[in-house]
Amino acid sequence: MVRTADCDQARDAVTRLYLPHRLEPLHRSAGLDMRLNAVRLGAVTAGYLRYGSDVRIVTAEAAHYHINIPLNGGTQCWRGAREPVWNYPRRAVVFMPGVAVDMHWPAGCAQLCVMITRDELERELERLLGRPLTHPLRFSPGMDLTTSAAQTWLAALDLLERESARPDGLLRHPLGAAHLQHLLVHGLLLAQPHSYRDEGMNPLRAAQPPGDPAGRGAPATPP
Repeated sequence: MVRTADCDQARDAVTRLYLPHRLEPLHRSAGLDMRLNAVRLGAVTAGYLRYGSDVRIVTAEAAHYHINIPLNGGTQCWRGAREPVWNYPRRAVVFMPGVAVDMHWPAGCAQLCVMITRDELERELERLLGRPLTHPLRFSPGMDLTTSAAQTWLAALDLLERESARPDGLLRHPLGAAHLQHLLVHGLLLAQPHSYRDEGMNPLRAAQPPGDPAGRGAPATPP
C-alpha cells in the first residue's frame, strides 16, 4: 500500500510492481496524491491505482500482458502509432507485450490494473489448445466487461481482493492460491477475444491446475 504526493516515489512504486515508465503531472499546481493498493499472486498482479491530478504516463515496452479496468472515469491510450483507445467503466483495455503505451490519466480516475505474466498465459493457452503455440498471442485491445464471461472474470478478481485482506484466507493456502491464479489466467483467455479464439480451445483440458490432485496430475500440455 502506497500513498504519496511525490512524483518520484509514485513512479518507483508502480515501476516495482508493473513496468518502467515516465510519470508527468500535467498541472504542477494540483496535488499528485497517488494511491496504490496491490497484491501479487504468483503470475498475477492486481492493484487499485489512482492519481489526484491529471498525469501523462509513458511506459517502456511491456514484458507481460496488462489489463486496465476503470472503476470511475477513463483514460485515453496510444499504443505505438495505432489509433487511440479509450477505456471507461464497463470497458477495459488490454496491452500486449512488446508495446509501449502513452496514456493520459485524468485526475480522480481510479483503475484496477492487472498484470499477468506472458509465460503463464502462453502456458495456459497451450493447455487449452492441447498443442504448442504457432504464432504470438494477441488480444483485442478493448474488453467488454458486460459479457457473462467477463463478469465471471471480474468476480474472480473480487475474490482475490477479498481474500488478500483475510489473515486466514484462501491465499494463505498454496493449493487454494494456485486454484485462484489458474481461474484468473484461464478466465481471461475465455473472456477476451484473441488470436487463437477460433482454433479449437477446449476449456475441459484446463479444468484443473497442473499437478492438482483432482486432475490426477495431468501434464500441462496433453498428448
